[in-house]
Amino acid sequence: TKRIGMTYMKQAINELAQGLTDNSIPNEVALATCIALTVTETWSTQVTTGIAHLRGAKSIINKILKNHENSHQPISPTFKVLCNIFIYHDVLARIVSSQLIDSNAYDQNSEMIKYLKKVEAVEAEERQKSNSPESDTDEHVNRLLNGFSGVEVDDTIDPLLGCAQDLFLIIGRTASLITKTRSLNKISLSIVSNAVALKTELENWKHKQLIKQPKFEDPYCDLPSIIATAESYRYATLLYLHQAIPEIPSQTSRDLAEKVLMLLASIP
Repeated sequence: TKRIGMTYMKQAINELAQGLTDNSIPNEVALATCIALTVTETWSTQVTTGIAHLRGAKSIINKILKNHENSHQPISPTFKVLCNIFIYHDVLARIVSSQLIDSNAYDQNSEMIKYLKKVEAVEAEERQKSNSPESDTDEHVNRLLNGFSGVEVDDTIDPLLGCAQDLFLIIGRTASLITKTRSLNKISLSIVSNAVALKTELENWKHKQLIKQPKFEDPYCDLPSIIATAESYRYATLLYLHQAIPEIPSQTSRDLAEKVLMLLASIP
């Protein structure tokens, strides 16, 4: 089975390279393929982060957004799903990798974050006006997105990020900062200042309030468990930041670790 999987993986890499060379493959298909290859790379390498494929995926994301900016070509709702999947794997790779992966990827001025902020603005506005029968959803969405047609207001919980979509962006910036400190002999004042700012963001993060109670197919999946998972991510990142940059004021490693374990123990 592994040998067959390896054969398909090599075939996917070759066809992806050919498709990108002659522009015969749709951008979203290329993006989905890069993300899939990030996961399947573990079949041939025991310890891997899939950095090369993640970098390829990021370049395709930027290409899609640039094409939209230049031609106002509609962006499919699938694109946001693929962005969320990319963020999940990219943030995990940043946490475990010793290599610095595009340290500006999760800055507020990056194209991907600008796009996600636009979608988030639509969703937030829609939550506020969901009880107003006079609101015109289609007109409202199109006005806020400024041409990001095809993006649907979705208040469901993401399969990978759960209710922590915006939290993962903070975790990504935190992981990038920590990776940067590993190559330094001495922690500078600017690093400490940035670490304090990230710590404040993590401490102030709150999960979004949903319009309606989501329905889950898995009987063991419920909203409190999803929230507890997000909170465990948050405290684990605070612990990671405290251990990497102990100069910042923080709770003890023991206290932070106990909170993570307690949250995980509460999840069925």
